[in-house]
Amino acid sequence: MPRLSADQLMTTAQYQTIRAQWRKDVIPYKQLRTLLLGQYITLLFENETTVRYQLQEMMRVDPTLARDGMDHELMIYNYLIEDPGSLGATLMIQYPSAEIRETKLNQLLGVERSVWIEIDGHNRCIGVPNEEIPAERSSGTYAVHFLRFPLTVAQQGGLLQGRAVSVGIDHAAYPVRIEEINPELQASLMADLKGT
Repeated sequence: MPRLSADQLMTTAQYQTIRAQWRKDVIPYKQLRTLLLGQYITLLFENETTVRYQLQEMMRVDPTLARDGMDHELMIYNYLIEDPGSLGATLMIQYPSAEIRETKLNQLLGVERSVWIEIDGHNRCIGVPNEEIPAERSSGTYAVHFLRFPLTVAQQGGLLQGRAVSVGIDHAAYPVRIEEINPELQASLMADLKGT
């Protein structure tokens, strides 16, 4: 998937004319690509469509982004899609209250380095967080992380052959394993690797 640049994005006025219809298409598509890991952590597998949507929404909500440039946001989100042999995902940690969230974020320090994908018959691929984004706060980790899973050629082949895909977290405070992702998500990830 190619990098996105600012000149590939619509102006806020242009986006507003198609937003309602695009949301009808993209929101279900994002839901299909979202994987719940345990009760409180989700992975949204990103591609050009989801990243473009996120950037357009950010510009709509904060007009200063469009005026002052999108360099920082483009750096964050291009990390997820610029490597054609990788899968990118946004990791989100969500708890029901701010107090619980603060306690848990302190306990989940390093969680962004504990997320993995495993294609049946191959070694695990550990997610690599974007090093340009700080992972730690003074009291724990952040609630959002941007991960890239750099699949080997063999792992890519296994995914494209339809081998079972497991996803999990190996963290002492939040161990979880999804034995097999659903076929619709797998098909969508296969399309990412094929560039379709």
